[in-house]
Amino acid sequence: MCNVLAIDPSEIKPTDRGARARIEEAGKRYARRLEDAAKLRCLELARVEAAQKAIEQEAAFKLAVVVAKYRMVEVLGASPKNVIREIAEKHGLTPAHLTGAQRTAFIAHARQEAMFEIRRRHPALSLPQIGKLFGDKDHTTVLHAIRTHAERSGQELPASNYYDRRPKWVRG
Repeated sequence: MCNVLAIDPSEIKPTDRGARARIEEAGKRYARRLEDAAKLRCLELARVEAAQKAIEQEAAFKLAVVVAKYRMVEVLGASPKNVIREIAEKHGLTPAHLTGAQRTAFIAHARQEAMFEIRRRHPALSLPQIGKLFGDKDHTTVLHAIRTHAERSGQELPASNYYDRRPKWVRG
């Protein structure tokens, strides 16, 4: 860029119009180059800012996903076994009481509540899977427990299926 003004202005005589024109032309070329360089810098800066904004948005989204997952675990509980423990403590029992075979009303009601809560908090678990958590109870026993607790407590029944298992021709 230093070669643009190779002619020293003090050496130009008033009669040397060609040199003056060359200097003016070189100045114009230099100004155009500076303007083009400034435009390129602006474009690069805009690209960098756009990339930075995209990275910030992606990071914010990933953070939101992590927070949502954390809150989901916090709301739903870490596992069905934690639900059993929580309900057992609420009723002054041990988890062994809920998973055992005793059928006294107090224990049966607590067990029904635990089955209801597990179904509500973990809808992906099938009724047989919930039954296995309670000492190999039959799925119909689990279904009866969920319905009975919902009726007794006045709550809505939890979702019956995590996936719609009907054939495609029925779902439409």
